[in-house]
Amino acid sequence: MPSSKADDASVPMAPTPAIEGVDHNGLVVGKWKMGLFSSCYMMCVPNAITSFFCPGVSMAQVCARLGIANFFTVLFSYVTLAVIMGVLVTLFTIRIRFRMRYLFSIPGSLTEDVFASVFCCCCSVAQMAAHAESFEINTFAILPRSTLPGYTFG
Repeated sequence: MPSSKADDASVPMAPTPAIEGVDHNGLVVGKWKMGLFSSCYMMCVPNAITSFFCPGVSMAQVCARLGIANFFTVLFSYVTLAVIMGVLVTLFTIRIRFRMRYLFSIPGSLTEDVFASVFCCCCSVAQMAAHAESFEINTFAILPRSTLPGYTFG
C-alpha cells in the first residue's frame, strides 16, 4: 500500500487555515467542537460507548478520517499495545500477590494468584490493599501511607 504524505514523519503538520471558525471540510478550527465530557454524554451512541469499550476502534477511525494513519495500522498497534500492557500489569499483580502471601504466611498457591490476577485483577489489588491497610477508610488519597517498619524487599 503506498504511503500518504500524512504517514511521512518528515512532512510537518500545519494548522488548517480557518474561515469563519471552520475549515474547508466544515470541521471546527480554533477550539474543540465539544467539551471533554459533553462529547460523551451528548453523543452516547456510538461515541461514548465505542470510546469506552473499544477505544482502539475510535482512535483508528479518527486517524483514518483525518489521514493521519491507516485504520488497520492504528487498530493493530492499539490492540497490540493494550495486550502487552495487560499482560505486564497481570504479571506485576501476580508477583506482588505472591510476595505478599510469602511475607504474611498466607496459604495458597501460585495458581490461585494467577487466577485471581487474571480473572479479577481489580479484586486482587483491592484484597492486597485491604490486607496491607494501605488506605484510610472513607478517605480518598492518592499518596501512600507511611511505610511500616520491618518490611523491606531486596
